[in-house]
Parts: sequence; structure tokens; C-alpha cells
Amino acid sequence: MKNVILCLPILLITACHAGDPRPANQRSTVSTVANKICILAPVSESEAIRSISISEVGNYQNRMEKAFTTDKAPELRSDKCAPNFDFNFIPGKSYISSIQSTYINGKDRVPTGSNYSVTFSVWMEKGALKAADIN
Repeated sequence: MKNVILCLPILLITACHAGDPRPANQRSTVSTVANKICILAPVSESEAIRSISISEVGNYQNRMEKAFTTDKAPELRSDKCAPNFDFNFIPGKSYISSIQSTYINGKDRVPTGSNYSVTFSVWMEKGALKAADIN
């Protein structure tokens, strides 16, 4: 009986997260459009940006972070580049982009939305800005 009383709290504390509504982690894609960095997220319908961050790998000082309230969140679409708020991408550097979304209509399966991320390098090629996923 003592063993059961001792083991039961341990099992309850270390139980798996069954039914835990954590956001799904998905990969974004990166390319260039009109000589600008374009980050696309494979979103479902009716997603809005809860927060977005872009940072240079190895230089935390060169970063941009924005968070939005539900009523002012920009829409996130799979056919449109995510906003980068004129972040200064420097050729020869690598960057990490992370987008957290929330569902607008509240009817989707995961109530917390999704996380989208991509790590990429930026360079110049024949006078044009280029970007590619490095993972």
C-alpha cells in the first residue's frame, strides 16, 4: 500500500500531455519577390498574426519583434508574404523568422493557432537579393 501511495503522485506529476492544446509547429518557406524577402506560411483559412519575430543568427541585437491584440492582428495568408516591417536583411547573414498565429473564426481544431518558423540565409547574386532555407 505504501508503494502505491508513493508511486501514484509520481505518475500524476510525470503524466504525458494528453489533450494539451499546444500550437502545431510548421515550417515556413522563404524566397525573394521584387528584390525583397518573402516569408510564406502554410496557413489554413482564417489565421491572424499574434506575434512575429525576425532575428539575425548570432546577433541578438539585430532583431524585430511585434505582438498584436486580437482585434488589430494582421491576417496571415498562404498566398501572401508575411509582413516583415521593413526589417533590414543584410546579404551574407542568416536569419530566423518565427510567426505565432491565432484562428480568427474560433472554429478550427486547435484553439491556440500555429507556430511557423524558418531559418534562412540572404545573399546577393548578379545584383539581386536572394534567400534560401538553410535547414
